[in-house]
Amino acid sequence: MLNNGMIIEQFLPAFHYGDAIGNSAYGFHEFLLSQGIESRIIALTIDKGMEDKAVFFEAYEENPESIKVLHFAVPSQLTDFFLEAKGKKVMVYHNVTPPHFFVEYSDDLVRFTQEGRNHLARLKDCFDLSVAVSKYNARELEELNFPNVQVFPLLINMEDYGKPHSVAYSNLLKDERKNIIFVGRITPNKKIEDLIKTLFFYKKYLSPSVRLIVAGNPNTLPKYYHALKDLAGRFT
Repeated sequence: MLNNGMIIEQFLPAFHYGDAIGNSAYGFHEFLLSQGIESRIIALTIDKGMEDKAVFFEAYEENPESIKVLHFAVPSQLTDFFLEAKGKKVMVYHNVTPPHFFVEYSDDLVRFTQEGRNHLARLKDCFDLSVAVSKYNARELEELNFPNVQVFPLLINMEDYGKPHSVAYSNLLKDERKNIIFVGRITPNKKIEDLIKTLFFYKKYLSPSVRLIVAGNPNTLPKYYHALKDLAGRFT
């Protein structure tokens, strides 16, 4: 077990329960602690019930000796902080959704994601190491001339997937039909309309015994959700 005085601080715009970025950051935090490395998570907002696992950014006092890790996916005041912060700095890049996906559905999200792209460009000379969670994301950083780009996938705690499932819901699916399952945000960049079209062709040309299950929040972008419902209705 290491104990060399190293301090690693991870910064997130939002520390959400069940969120891929939050889960990955917390998994890394627990790993560091298990190795005897001092670790903390700092976030602009923290979900209720998770306040004991992170520090609010407004209460944070900068430590120039720490290694600072920015989890980047959205624009925030952390951009300006990292541009001025002292010490070794690392970015973990989780991707910024291209604005064109939202053109038909939300002007606010078009502006927000474009601002995310602008923040990302400002940070290209800021980090000693840039870590992308996929090769796709790494290529994007390289095209923006980020130095020292490496790939390291999200940390996933597989024990989270061994918990008891809903017996009642499982019983609803016990029939002859095949199940196609999507789990994630119901937003245009997830291209759920392609799944609906795939389902239609499967039913028409292979077998009608199939269903599509979309597990996500329909309130994330209601206009897109209703467009999906309209498309599904036209294919029934």
